[in-house]
Amino acid sequence: MGKREFLIYGIGDSQIGPVLVASNIKGLRAIYMGSDAETLIAELKAEFPSCDCVEAVCEYDYVIARVLDCIENPSHAFELPLDSRGSDFEEIVWAALRTVEAGTIVNYADVALLIGADPGMAA
Repeated sequence: MGKREFLIYGIGDSQIGPVLVASNIKGLRAIYMGSDAETLIAELKAEFPSCDCVEAVCEYDYVIARVLDCIENPSHAFELPLDSRGSDFEEIVWAALRTVEAGTIVNYADVALLIGADPGMAA
């Protein structure tokens, strides 16, 4: 059996309610928004059942503050590392979406163009 992954998490308060931020040594793995902290923690543990989820200590405050800043000020640059895991296709789509300016609305055809796919296939 392989080593279990550790996720550290913390919860901050935003204008829209509590925000849970979880990461590992590589980068952010999850951001959850909701109405109460207990539900957010339960969602994290359900989403990552093979991980040991550990509440962070104060050294994590910087990470939470950066995420909250980007939620409340979407035009600010987001420079925290991400540990995204998906298929090759998903990784290409996520990379393309990160190039879209905050506040811009895109549809599936727009994303298809961004990744060099046939936009007619997105309809």
